Amino acid sequence: KDLDSNSSTELNFGELGTIKHNNITGKTFYVSNIDGLLNLSALVGQVNTTTTEYGSDYGYDNSSGPAITFSGATIQMLNNIDCENGDNKDNFSKTFIPIGYYNFSDIENSFQGTFDGNNKSINGLYVNATEEIHLSGLFGYALNAEIKNLKMINCKIIAEMAGGSIVAYAPGSMNINNCSSENTYISGTVESSILGGIAGRVEVSNIEDCYNTGNIIGGDYVGGIVGGAFETTITNCYNTGSVGGGSSDVGGIVGNVYDTATITDCYNTGSVSGDGSSNVGGIVGHIYYGNGATITNCYNTGSVSGSHYVGGIVGYVYETAKITDCYNEGSVSGSSGYGGVGGIVGYCLYTTTTITNCYNTGNIISNNDGVGGIGGWLAGTVTITNCYNEGSINGSNYVGGIVGFVRGTVTITNCYYLKTSSVNSSLNAFGGNDGTIVSGSYYGTFSSGTSNVVKTSSANLVYSGNILTVLNAYRSANPTYEGITLNVWTTGENGYPVFV
Repeated sequence: KDLDSNSSTELNFGELGTIKHNNITGKTFYVSNIDGLLNLSALVGQVNTTTTEYGSDYGYDNSSGPAITFSGATIQMLNNIDCENGDNKDNFSKTFIPIGYYNFSDIENSFQGTFDGNNKSINGLYVNATEEIHLSGLFGYALNAEIKNLKMINCKIIAEMAGGSIVAYAPGSMNINNCSSENTYISGTVESSILGGIAGRVEVSNIEDCYNTGNIIGGDYVGGIVGGAFETTITNCYNTGSVGGGSSDVGGIVGNVYDTATITDCYNTGSVSGDGSSNVGGIVGHIYYGNGATITNCYNTGSVSGSHYVGGIVGYVYETAKITDCYNEGSVSGSSGYGGVGGIVGYCLYTTTTITNCYNTGNIISNNDGVGGIGGWLAGTVTITNCYNEGSINGSNYVGGIVGFVRGTVTITNCYYLKTSSVNSSLNAFGGNDGTIVSGSYYGTFSSGTSNVVKTSSANLVYSGNILTVLNAYRSANPTYEGITLNVWTTGENGYPVFV
């Protein structure tokens, strides 16, 4: 087991395959059991994995190094791997040392190869944060790597700095494709833990065709797929597990988006909650700084609750966001008296944000100021186009059928809200305003799916007819928005418009 770079000695790797440290580029190595995973962890992290509860017959002592990144190489699983922890997570005892070790000081040993799960599963993996293990997941630290075709089943991940079933921390050029986390429990030991069902913190990365069904509970930056994302693209992913945070930035797909992100064709059906948390959203908790995020063709049906800045799609937008072809069906609630709860977006600040071709059917209730069917509290430059709200809205002050409170410049085009003798009967389109509603904005109400819309704005309504007719009329005249082909509307089972 001599891993000196000048040695040709081979190391057994699981049951099949060998590694020659001086010649791995372009090679494929195989993992068939927990021993192989422990060996890989030892080689990449430059650690001793024989000290785990699996015993000295498993793993390898590579604490003297060197660390092997596996750059240019592929690791492939040959069969399902059982981590020998049984089915009861409360009784898990055999801990795994994650692949890739970063101590946030002087050691940065990352996995840089391709890990192909070969559509196999890893069952019962248990990672528990310690003074040495800050990053918890199958992979602790990965860089310029690809992980694909892998299922994590019935696992338990306890993290300190960051955690995810697939990878905890990936600071650059990471691709995660066709991976899932099923019935896996993920939690943090400190309030600042960054947690996601698939990944904790990713930067300049791509995540595609992934899903999570397990429950996640943490503090800041908690998401059903990713806890924190920087300049990252997330496509065709979904979460059905419950997502809970204790401080801020909690989302059904992503907890926090920093600078830039593109989120497309994603959905959440699990409950998203924050006990005292701000910035809670059905898709994204917090879009923060820089060029913002583009969220397209996404939806939420789970309940969304928090303290303040709570939205059916996004909780809080700081600076820039483009939200298109999205909808929320889950209830949205805020518990504090501090403002910002909305069916699509809770709160916008210093922002240039567009909300186009979206709708909300979830009921909204809050003790907050600034509660609205589409937007809660909007400050900055916000454009809302071809949207409608069907949900009932109840709040403390500044409650509106479309927007709770306007502080900035808002343009509303062809937007409507349900108003009957029993639903939203006392509401105007805007609950309060010390900003500017741009001249030429037009909006109105409707009392059923078949009744004609009624003008409530000073501008003339461009389209007439029932809510489905006026939405499709605008879409027909304006079929795209900034290169995105807008969804066509049809009548849903309850008689109100939905996307085709």
